[in-house]
Amino acid sequence: TIEGEAPVKAIGEVMQRTNARRGHALLLKCGESAEYLAKVDAEGSFILRVQYSNDDEGKGDDVVVMLDGSRIGMFHSQNTRKEGAEAGAGWNEFAESPEIKLGNLAAGEHTIGLLVDDGDAFGIEIDRLTIVQAGSRSAK
Repeated sequence: TIEGEAPVKAIGEVMQRTNARRGHALLLKCGESAEYLAKVDAEGSFILRVQYSNDDEGKGDDVVVMLDGSRIGMFHSQNTRKEGAEAGAGWNEFAESPEIKLGNLAAGEHTIGLLVDDGDAFGIEIDRLTIVQAGSRSAK
C-alpha cells in the first residue's frame, strides 16, 4: 500500500482528512499529477486500486494512470458525498477505483503516475494506492 499523500513527485496539496488511512490525502485538481514509487518483490501480473474522495455535484473527474511513463488506463471518480449531506462532507468519505490492470511486472521498482485529465474545479483527493497480484486480494 502506498500513501496518497506521499508521492515522490507531485503538483497538488496535502489535505488533512480524519477518515483517510493516515489522516491525510493528496488533492489533485485538473491538470495536476502525482508520481509514486512502487516496489514489486517478484515478477508477476498485478492490478492497482486507488482509494479517493471526491465531493462534487456529480461530474466526477477522469484520472489517467501511468506506469513507468506510459499510459495504461484511467478511471472516472464518483461523488463520495452521501445523499443529503452538506457540501464538502464528501471529502472525508472514501471510495475505491475499479481495478486497473498493470500487467506483468518485473521485480523491482516501478513508477505509478496519476493525472487528473478532466474534471470539475474542486479535483479529487488520493488517500492510497494498493497494488495486488492479479487473482489475489492481499496487498504487495
